[in-house]
Amino acid sequence: MMGENGGGMQIPLAFNKYEHVDFDLYEAGQNQQALQHLQNIISGDDHRNVYLWGRTGTGKSHLLQALCTAAAKAELNVAYIPLLDADSLSPQMLLGLEHLALVCLDDI
Repeated sequence: MMGENGGGMQIPLAFNKYEHVDFDLYEAGQNQQALQHLQNIISGDDHRNVYLWGRTGTGKSHLLQALCTAAAKAELNVAYIPLLDADSLSPQMLLGLEHLALVCLDDI
């Protein structure tokens, strides 16, 4: 998920909708390992590809949005794409995603 591009932001969707979501607001409980793994991604200390899964209401979307918030604060290029909105998304928005440091696909 991490790339070499840094600085600035390219976000296909209105990220300000999610800016208030961060790791501090997440109550990890039994998901402490997932939380730590995602936090390590920002510093480049962990895997490049991550797949989160779990039951509804476990905070998967919150974690992805928090990851995007943290990446943006670290001045990484980031995109958050909620696939529940796929009907209203244009295929052209996928162009150039390979140049971003972080791409989070939610609701796969």
